[in-house]
Amino acid sequence: PHLSTQDIMLRINHDIVKSNTKDGKVILGLYLKKAFDRVKHEAIMKGLADLNVGLRTYEYVKSFLTGRKAKIRFQEVESDEFEMGSRGTPQGSVLSPFLFNVAMIRLPEILREIEGLKFSLYADDITLWVNSGSDAEIEEILQEAVNRTVRYAERAGMECSPEKSELFVYNPKHLRVKRSTEIDVKIGDKAVPRVQQIRVLGMFLQENGYNGETIRRLEGQVTQTMNLIKRISNRKRGIKENNLMRVIQAFVLSRVSYATPYLDLKMAERDKINGIIRKCVKRALGLSHCAPTERLMMLGMHNTLEEMIEATTATQRGRLGKTRTGRHILSQVGINVGEGQEEPVEMRGEDRMWIHIPPLPKNMHPEFNEERRAKRAGTQKKRYGEEEPHRVAYVDAARVSKDRAVAVVVDGEGRMKTAISVRTKLVQTAEEAAIALALTYTSAKYILSDSKSAIRNFTAGVISATAGRIMDQKPIDRKTTLVWTPAHAGVPGNEAAHKLAREFTSRAGVPDLEHDMQEELATYSEITQHYRLGRRVLPPPDPALGRREAVAWRRLQTYTYPHPVLVNHITPEIRSDRCLICNERGSLDHVIWECRGAPGRTKSINSKESWESLLRSSEKKVQ
Repeated sequence: PHLSTQDIMLRINHDIVKSNTKDGKVILGLYLKKAFDRVKHEAIMKGLADLNVGLRTYEYVKSFLTGRKAKIRFQEVESDEFEMGSRGTPQGSVLSPFLFNVAMIRLPEILREIEGLKFSLYADDITLWVNSGSDAEIEEILQEAVNRTVRYAERAGMECSPEKSELFVYNPKHLRVKRSTEIDVKIGDKAVPRVQQIRVLGMFLQENGYNGETIRRLEGQVTQTMNLIKRISNRKRGIKENNLMRVIQAFVLSRVSYATPYLDLKMAERDKINGIIRKCVKRALGLSHCAPTERLMMLGMHNTLEEMIEATTATQRGRLGKTRTGRHILSQVGINVGEGQEEPVEMRGEDRMWIHIPPLPKNMHPEFNEERRAKRAGTQKKRYGEEEPHRVAYVDAARVSKDRAVAVVVDGEGRMKTAISVRTKLVQTAEEAAIALALTYTSAKYILSDSKSAIRNFTAGVISATAGRIMDQKPIDRKTTLVWTPAHAGVPGNEAAHKLAREFTSRAGVPDLEHDMQEELATYSEITQHYRLGRRVLPPPDPALGRREAVAWRRLQTYTYPHPVLVNHITPEIRSDRCLICNERGSLDHVIWECRGAPGRTKSINSKESWESLLRSSEKKVQ
């Protein structure tokens, strides 16, 4: 759990892409020919036996694989029924990838014995790499790894294809050695061909260190997406901008954020990708390709490449930090998570069964979604205000010193039930301790916390060691619902818990500025939304506006609404840049409010400031 293909990219980024040593950096991609069709059932069953899965599971898988029959039909001709044999996993079955992994489960243990070798296995995709040593040492390590992999695959009924396997040497210009790297790896008696670029789980690496192939593929995807948008929307009718932005997120931005965080992107390449992103956004909003970047950013509709990279890496580190395997991966790439903090622990299964956690609401930013937060707070105030005080608990935490905090619990009327001090530097540790206190030392049926991170950890069943020790002291004996409540939104119980926690810190003599434990943005959407909405100055069109009106509104906001200067810039041979009324230069400002015949004069638009104030209005009547 909590692992991803991006974790392999993170390791390759550290070991190959960002390694500044002069040693050779070699990646070998091994291809297993028709692996899912050829794997022996015997190898799968042996793997299950080694895992000690139990008799019922073993017999179930055995009956699933054996005795399978099939027919072949071509038009009106149909073959007799025949046995499928003792090889292969059923195509399309949800069990097939798992069973294949069971057959391959001992290979990592065998490869781990080879000193200096690093590897990843993702189903039938085997990637081996070495980033240190002389060419001869690298060749020896890879050849030994290939030999062991080939032998293991043959025992399991599979075969490595030398023709489709790839040998890649990463040799960028700033690290290039004068002599050419001569490394020869063979599968059987055939050499693995050397390639100038390699694909590892969707990430493309080029021998020279540039990323032209990645950008070329992104451009191809953008072209397809633009053609799709043309078919489903135009500037007059069709799907509105919010849904078009979802299309762009699904087909373009998701690809950008998947692999680019792990590439060594040059400044020109970053600019190119940012240009690709802006091109898509302009198409979705119905804007001209010459819309100013500054005005486009003020719309707050998209994220830059740098913001997506930050969100991807931050989310990945948070995810990996929740498990022992994940923390091991982070340590391998030089990232130390939670220095001085205890390792998280897994909650008891019986405790998790008693806790119900509804999904966390989206779009609840304290600055940009005040109305949504206020509505949720009002609903909770009414809902839990009707409950008996002992059935509701509100929890909160506050900082006492740099490495200490206090966790408090109050009942539905704001009376203190319990409180403890916690030695920690992490906000979620103190918040988790408060939730654990409410679970074990109160009879509350509803526990309300304003910490999304703490609630996410309870949902995952992986909490801080401090909270785990509290939970171990007393088993949960009732069904309890853990609910997120917006902080500082007027919910009486939350405000009482907040006030009590601050009173404890005041007794400790802590300055007011250090009271609040600001919660970090944890998810990809929270981080990207924070950046987008943080620069949104020009509001979106009212939902009641049609596509034609929405496009016109966006063009006015970005100064790309058709006017003489813009039309002359695009087609100078057809249209002059002069105003038809006064023969002055016909900029958009001139056409709207400067010219004596401008329509804005009748709307009291007499300056740049008054015009800008209208463009920044979110009222439907103004738009």
